Amino acid sequence: GVVAIEGSGFPESPPPPGVSGMPFLFVMGDYLAETALWRGLAVATTEAAARLAAAGARVADWRLPALGIHGNSHMLMMDDNSDEIAARVIGWIEAEVG
Repeated sequence: GVVAIEGSGFPESPPPPGVSGMPFLFVMGDYLAETALWRGLAVATTEAAARLAAAGARVADWRLPALGIHGNSHMLMMDDNSDEIAARVIGWIEAEVG
């Protein structure tokens, strides 16, 4: 499986062979609309997730504010709620990868 937390590099189009059935998790925090860079990365994340899903991958695209988790910077692992985010990611890994 692949976990991309505030990722900025994405699989090429079309995705490489062998992604069918693979689990992918994209995690994005707050403030994506604040700069052109993060607006572009948010769009690129959505597009990469769609390409992977179309190739048969199992894709989860988490936008933390939509999950009720607010106030995160680009450095999610250093934010005050990093334990909560880590627990959710670990839960996803356990459920999707085993």
